[in-house]
Amino acid sequence: MTTEHTLEIRWFGEGELPSAAGSWMDRLAASPASTRQDRYLVSGDPAMNLKIRKDRVEVKRRVGNPLDVDRAHGIGGTIERWVKWSFPLDETAPSSITGNGSDLWVPVTKHRRQVVLRGKRQINLLERVGQEIIEPDPVDVLAECTVVTCRDTRAWTVNIESKGNPDGLESTLFQILPGVVDDTLAEQLTCADSFGYAHWLRETVDSAAASLS
Repeated sequence: MTTEHTLEIRWFGEGELPSAAGSWMDRLAASPASTRQDRYLVSGDPAMNLKIRKDRVEVKRRVGNPLDVDRAHGIGGTIERWVKWSFPLDETAPSSITGNGSDLWVPVTKHRRQVVLRGKRQINLLERVGQEIIEPDPVDVLAECTVVTCRDTRAWTVNIESKGNPDGLESTLFQILPGVVDDTLAEQLTCADSFGYAHWLRETVDSAAASLS
């Protein structure tokens, strides 16, 4: 089993990915887009996230209360601290529970671009935009944009997270936020649309069910 600590700020939007998000990924020299499918257990608890990715189970639990930030920090949204545990899926688990045909799990297809910004690259990025360096030894930062499809719903999500040593998560994320996202994209990312996958998935599944009733 592996354990990972993250501090995340994520947004969701309807429809196609804004061109500003694609330009943002280009500017950060993100990897080419890749496609995969994860299976999520739908829950009414926005602080719990459980999914199957290939042959592994990933469990995420939100720690503490979410923190809302505004444009004074460079961008508006909700920051959440998470702990993630990942372990192999038991080969003896019945397919009626873990398989794609099970009603317990909802498949979500993701077409994603991402980039990991490590220490020196973060500092160079902040220096180029004139941002003050408050954390000289930052943990890694992951930036991503993804087009997601669930049932008949197509949406997009943008995520910025610091990950690694829990003691460095907050200082790293608050340091990078003003410099990593340009104003064109930041204007399209609002607090009202900032929440985690569990919240988005619950709303999406409920909306799909309501449309059929």
